[in-house]
Amino acid sequence: MLSRFLLASGLLFAAACAHAQLYKCMRDGKVAYQDAPCPEEAVSKKLPSSFGDLSRATAGGVELIDADAAARRIRGRQGNVVVVLYSSKCPVCREVMPQITDLARRYEGRGIEWEALSTDDLADLEQVPPFLVASRATFAPVVIRPAGPGGLGRAFGPLGMNISESWAKPYIAVRDSSGKVIMQAEGVSDLSGVHGAIDAIAKR
Repeated sequence: MLSRFLLASGLLFAAACAHAQLYKCMRDGKVAYQDAPCPEEAVSKKLPSSFGDLSRATAGGVELIDADAAARRIRGRQGNVVVVLYSSKCPVCREVMPQITDLARRYEGRGIEWEALSTDDLADLEQVPPFLVASRATFAPVVIRPAGPGGLGRAFGPLGMNISESWAKPYIAVRDSSGKVIMQAEGVSDLSGVHGAIDAIAKR
């Protein structure tokens, strides 16, 4: 725990947006990153907004982006795309991510692209890379900044992805090369529907 704290406290996160403000809060030997000012009893450091539009966090190689940037990433994909929204704290995600990893490997080289995006809290950023390693996943550790109530729905809605305000993790959507969502579901614990949707577009 101490080594992780030293690593995190010795490296600064690059903010995803020039106007977004991020605070580093240190208390009882622990560090947390959050949008709101730190509690009075915590040592606070206001990270400068002059980081510009850099989005890659240096600690652990985690990339921190906002919901609109995440939507642009998906929209920019030219082929068939499987979108996975997960959290390292989610029990169902921990159960199915290894299966998602196996599915990604099974369709490797068959025109299927993946966007696996974490919705972990800022305080849990350092947990994302170990979670992916434990799941044998080769997905890059990309975290969406907290978007507030309904924020993901507003950002992803124009893509045909319907994410409710009280959505359950993991959320999975399958989009074909034309941008049409052919399958989407929240709280996915059974991947049979995902497998069927991917198989259908992989054969086109």
